[in-house]
Amino acid sequence: MKNLDAIRQRYMKEPVDRKLGHLASDLLRIANFLDNPKNIRVVESIIDESKFFIEWLAPEAPFDTQVLLAEIQPKLAFLQLRLAKQENLGDLRNFAKIWSKQLIEASGFLV
Repeated sequence: MKNLDAIRQRYMKEPVDRKLGHLASDLLRIANFLDNPKNIRVVESIIDESKFFIEWLAPEAPFDTQVLLAEIQPKLAFLQLRLAKQENLGDLRNFAKIWSKQLIEASGFLV
């Protein structure tokens, strides 16, 4: 990931709902990129970015959202290992879509 400090500074200026939206968008991008096995490196990069977003966001998120983030982050790491072996990519796609929807709901963008 290029210039992590600049990404962090820009991300931290956003309100919590937008941060959740960015993370949800990343997770949906993961699901969409998994349609083509040639995108594995891109997916790995987005997973890395998502794990950082979770780490930066969690301390300021509401408690119920912190719980959700705490569930997602280690699962992303586990799925990243499966991705390296190209195992059960359909599962990874499904999980990413589910988590994206949960985060959009937590952001309040869907009413």
